[in-house]
Amino acid sequence: MFKYKFGPINVQVTFDKSVQLLEEELTEYYSHVASQTHKSEHHCHIKEWNLGSYKSLEEDEILWRGTSVEVNTKRNIKIIGEWDKDLNSIVSVSEGSEHKTINDRKRYWEFSQRVSIYPKLVKENCFMVHCAAIIVDGKANLFMGPSGAGKSTIAEKALSSGYKLLTDDTAIVQVVGDTLYAYSSPYKSKSGLIGDTSCYIVNNFYILSQSEQEKVVELTKGDFLKCLQERIYDSEYTSHLFPYKSKSLGGEVGMELMKHAYRTAKIFKAFEYKFTKESDLKDLFEKITLT
Repeated sequence: MFKYKFGPINVQVTFDKSVQLLEEELTEYYSHVASQTHKSEHHCHIKEWNLGSYKSLEEDEILWRGTSVEVNTKRNIKIIGEWDKDLNSIVSVSEGSEHKTINDRKRYWEFSQRVSIYPKLVKENCFMVHCAAIIVDGKANLFMGPSGAGKSTIAEKALSSGYKLLTDDTAIVQVVGDTLYAYSSPYKSKSGLIGDTSCYIVNNFYILSQSEQEKVVELTKGDFLKCLQERIYDSEYTSHLFPYKSKSLGGEVGMELMKHAYRTAKIFKAFEYKFTKESDLKDLFEKITLT
């Protein structure tokens, strides 16, 4: 048995006897967020973890049947998930033999846990967003953008300016009334950053792009909503796993994600931030404070 923190949720993972040889390796991937608490809000049971038995498809195939899903991917992994009425899960994983890197199994583990917990996460009014989260005056400022927009650069600027970085890759956001709370995800980013386990009230959202001239403008609610939805669904397979039109648990999750995005865009401000190599984040936060 293994327990860890996934944002505000305490997760308990148990392993079938057939998986015991892999248990130590799999749990090591989340050792930095291991939890000693006795309580848990989500239970994931790893029923199977088959090695080398899966053959990748040319295109991903995701099949929902009520509260169960079968995910056949083109990326050397198959996952079958089943959920009970409390959204606890039983997960079976099959790896192929087409490993690309030595970190493949770590990615498979993270994917299996994301599939397992997402229905529970959404029920707890949470969603995941691809962003860098910078702490300023005790509050989280989320910088979003597609790959190449400059999240890693902004993260480096934040650290060099003396700001605390909650995450440079993915944040877990929880909606509580008209307030949002940001947590670091348990994923270790490519930079190796491990965020702390604290949560912070969200202050503002920023949409990033690199430019030859610095500019900050407030986005319309419509543009903010579009950008937020893109970053919520930016995480691997999220849009395919949880299609909101599906008459299944996956559809329910997809619909709740849309509601969270609409509510967030309605309540919060977002700014387009075009930055240059010389841009200073301290200047940015001073400008926003004055608006």
